[in-house]
Amino acid sequence: MKAEDISVSVVIPTYNRAGYLGQAVDSALAQQPFGGSLEVIVVDDGSTDDTQRTLSSFGDRIVYLRIPHSGIPAVARNAGLEAASGSYVGFLDSDDLWLPEKLRRQVAVLAGRPTIALVYGSCEYIEADGTRTGQLVWSPENLKSGDALAELLRHNFLSTPGVLVPTRLVRAVGGFNESRALVAREDYELWLRLAMRAPFHFNDGVVALVRVHDGNLNRTSDAEHVRRTVATYRSALRSTQRTARPLLLARLAEVHLARASERGLWHPSAWPLLARGAWFRARQRATEVAGDRRRERTIGRR
Repeated sequence: MKAEDISVSVVIPTYNRAGYLGQAVDSALAQQPFGGSLEVIVVDDGSTDDTQRTLSSFGDRIVYLRIPHSGIPAVARNAGLEAASGSYVGFLDSDDLWLPEKLRRQVAVLAGRPTIALVYGSCEYIEADGTRTGQLVWSPENLKSGDALAELLRHNFLSTPGVLVPTRLVRAVGGFNESRALVAREDYELWLRLAMRAPFHFNDGVVALVRVHDGNLNRTSDAEHVRRTVATYRSALRSTQRTARPLLLARLAEVHLARASERGLWHPSAWPLLARGAWFRARQRATEVAGDRRRERTIGRR
């Protein structure tokens, strides 16, 4: 892609975050030149605070979209994705920040390697007042390039503000899943679907700052975390390519069997989990056998 053809859309979903929102928008507008044009889209999920007044100071430097309140981040992100005109798109939560070199570094990777699904960098935690902590969201040794699906199923090593992805590819896989069961996991579910399409690329270095404060949406109980994780895998399973099904089924089996083990294998509440784990394991093995047979038939026809 020629430098003059490169454009990036930044989608910032927000709801009642006027106190942090201006800083997020400033960090998007302050990106170092990357050889193309920048579009900043703020999607307001029906805020009732001073969000509109906060954004009025930016004038026509941003695109402001207001939608009826849904309480589902995926709805706001998809509204921004639909409006995006950029060849690449990044998603910045309204309480987080991008470092100035993020787009310059990541656009260079995507422009030079059109076959990858996304590029991502490290993210660092900051305090509520913006003080940098030096603590990374994920240790660099856990961040890999290449075929990412197997590792991604073990843990979500991507932080949403650290990612940049071709807009056409996000649209091709259907954008974010708007199911309420996937709130705070909708980004993870999208990464799984993208990992089935093409490899990822890790661009070393901190590119974004993730703010920790009392209003963080992703703070959930252990039980709720497991429930949403299972919902994420099951959602990805419905849209997966045939070759990726055994990996997803194996992970679903592992999650259910691990929960049964935690409760004690002889405890009545563990029995349904054991049954589900065994069922997913059986489906995994049946899928693997079917795949082996298809490969044998293909080889036999050559």
